[in-house]
Parts: sequence; C-alpha cells; structure tokens
Amino acid sequence: MSYDIVKLSDVCDVRDGTHDSPKFVSDGYPLVTSKNIKEGKLDFENINYLTEEDYVNINKRSKVNIDDIIMPMIGTIGNPYLVNEEPNYAIKNVALFKPNKNNLLSKFLYSLIISPIIQRQFEAHSRGGTQKFVSLKILRELKIPLPPLETQKKIVDILDKAQSLIDQRKEQIKEMDSLVQSLFYDMFGDPVTNPMGWEVKPVIELCDCIVPARDKPKSFTGSIPWITTNDLNTTGSTYKSKESKGLTIAEIEEVKRKIIPINSVIMSCVGDLGITSINSVEIVMNQQLHSFQCKDEINPYFLKLLIPLRKDYLYKMAAKTTVPYLNKTKCNSIPIIKPPIELQNTFANRVQKIEEQKEYMTSSLKELEDNFNCLMQKAFKGELV
Repeated sequence: MSYDIVKLSDVCDVRDGTHDSPKFVSDGYPLVTSKNIKEGKLDFENINYLTEEDYVNINKRSKVNIDDIIMPMIGTIGNPYLVNEEPNYAIKNVALFKPNKNNLLSKFLYSLIISPIIQRQFEAHSRGGTQKFVSLKILRELKIPLPPLETQKKIVDILDKAQSLIDQRKEQIKEMDSLVQSLFYDMFGDPVTNPMGWEVKPVIELCDCIVPARDKPKSFTGSIPWITTNDLNTTGSTYKSKESKGLTIAEIEEVKRKIIPINSVIMSCVGDLGITSINSVEIVMNQQLHSFQCKDEINPYFLKLLIPLRKDYLYKMAAKTTVPYLNKTKCNSIPIIKPPIELQNTFANRVQKIEEQKEYMTSSLKELEDNFNCLMQKAFKGELV
C-alpha cells in the first residue's frame, strides 16, 4: 500500500519564532532558541529571559501550544520537541509546526521529522557551513506521506512501543554509569575533597605521557587507527577510527607522530575536557588528545575513571580561548589521589565486569534503534499496517 504524498504546508501551519532581538532580563519568561532543544527535550539550564511585554508581543505571532512541535532551524536541524505540557515561553530561531488535527497527528509528524524521509530532505536543502540553516520556505515544502488518521494512530502506537524499549535500555545504561561512579566514591571517596586522606600527586609523577606533534597527516593509507575525540569509547576500549582512517609507519614518521602503546589512558584536552578511554590496540592520535602510560603505582582503569571526576581542575586550568584548552604542562599537573594499587586493582576488576555488561547493553541498544528505523521505513511506505 502506498500513501498520498503532500506538502507539509497543506496539512500543517508552519511558522517560526521571533526575528527580533529583545532585551534580556534576569527574571522573566524564558526565550527558547535552537540551543535549548536537545535530544527531543527542552533544556532550560542556559536560557535567557524576557519581560512580560516582549513575551506577549512575540506570542501574538508565534504562540506555542500543547501538541505543537518546535524544532531548531539553525545548528542541529531535525531535532524536534513535541510540546506535551502548557508552555510558558516564547521562541526564536525555532520552527513551529501546528498540525491540522483533521489530517495530521502531532505524534505522527514528530516521527516523520526524525525519520530518514524528512532528514534526507533537510540534508539536501539546508544551507551554511559549520552552522547549518533551513528556511521556512523549505520547511513548508517538505514532502510527507499522509495515511488516513486511523492508520496514523496505529503507526504511532507501534513506534511508541518500540521507542519505549529504546528508552528503557538507555535508562539501564545510565544506571550502569551511576553504578561505576558510586563504586568509585564508596571505595575512594570524593577525589576533590579527599576525605580518606589519600596521598595526592601530579599525574605525571605516576605516568609517562605522549603528546602529539603539530603536523597533520597528508594521507591515511595504513591500518594503525587515527583517533580523534569523537572516536573515544568511554564504555569499553578504543580500537578504531569511526571514519576508518589509519596510518602506515611511513606516514606516522613523516609527521613525527608516536604510536600510543596499548592500555594507555587517552584524555581529551580541547573543547569537552576530560573525556577518557583506554586503547586496546596501538593507535596514533590527533592534537586534541593527550595520553598517559601508567607506571606500577597506578591502574589505568582507576585513572580513566578518576580524571573525569577532576573536571573542576581541568576547566579551572584551561586556557581561556574560543574553546577550553589544556597544554602539556597543565595536563600533566592534574592532581590525583593515590590509594594502594591493590585497592585500585580490585576496583578495576569490578569496573571491567560492569563495562562488559554495559557494552552488551550498548550493542543491544543499537539493534533496537536499527529495528526502530526499519519499522519507520516500513510504516511510511505502507508496509506495516
């Protein structure tokens, strides 16, 4: 069965938020922009506030209601939020979708927006370099399949059940992250306040380090993985480039890089500081990473979990440039507690067992997400109901 293909504007009122730049106040009504919509939710942590007068004026044109959908038009396009509670905010740089309830269910439209059907249209028509942008005209001309309302309800019900399984698995993975952190605090205390009185030393006194050279490889024709921050696996080990980039020995020597030994602790030192992983194969890394080779007194799994708990220090010491940056000296000066190695090893063994479970769950999550995508494609092609 195939469904009619229509322009979105035929079955949905498509608007956007204010184009003005109102004066912000310390206490008032929130102004939601693209940065405040993350992973299908609203994030009010870093938000600006409006006077009541500006709030009322903006909402004369772009009032958000329950069952509307809002979506960034700049940056992370195609990341919608389905409004499920009475909104008390105004919007800017955000698209506003108001489905015609006689033809189009909000939840069905939400599923369409996150599906490849519309995501491919965004990719084809969005403009800009680093900051992607999609116009109101493009949004109104999006092509969507339009099943009967009763069929839309059935599709939404099936996708809701599949999404529920995905959400449950994500929650289980989060709980395992919390378990590891709780285990650390139970065994060693807070590494910042050090209530157990462990000896504290700069990390470089307990590790060797390797810092990448500045030159970037001109070619990637080898099998030794070229690792960036995006490749770091914080759950298990890091062993491959997501872009399948690798170097030969000759290419490594040409740019004066060093091969990072297995079981090194790799840490991000630019941008999002303190992301850590352990490599299970020899790698070469880019300039945004720093590596530690643990000596006998420090367990790499212990260090891997400890460094992210010292982000207070990392951001305090970071250079105040466009993005946070830690140089070699500051990376090597991170103060770390030094419990007995036997206790560190006990902790590491427990963490490895938890991470094995988490890796299984992460793999299972990918299967669930792949199945969900298959369901969506079948649903919108008329092959599901």
